[in-house]
Amino acid sequence: MIEPTTVATSRRSAQIKSGLVLFLLLNVVVFTLQNTESIAVVYLWMQFSMPRALILFLFFVAGFLSGLAVCNWKILIKRKVSSEL
Repeated sequence: MIEPTTVATSRRSAQIKSGLVLFLLLNVVVFTLQNTESIAVVYLWMQFSMPRALILFLFFVAGFLSGLAVCNWKILIKRKVSSEL
């Protein structure tokens, strides 16, 4: 049998998570609406124009994926070293 305090605690935890997701989503919407201005990007011989929010998002994703790749690479090295022992 589940105790009432456990149910209340999990419900409260779900409410906090929902509130946090809503807060973050609202901030993303506000940030995007404030950064709709297009800016020119020049790289070597290429030139293109994109909204500032999209450029920031793309760089965020690139950084996240790079960090994920480095972490996975380190984990694979640790596994290889531990399997050789």
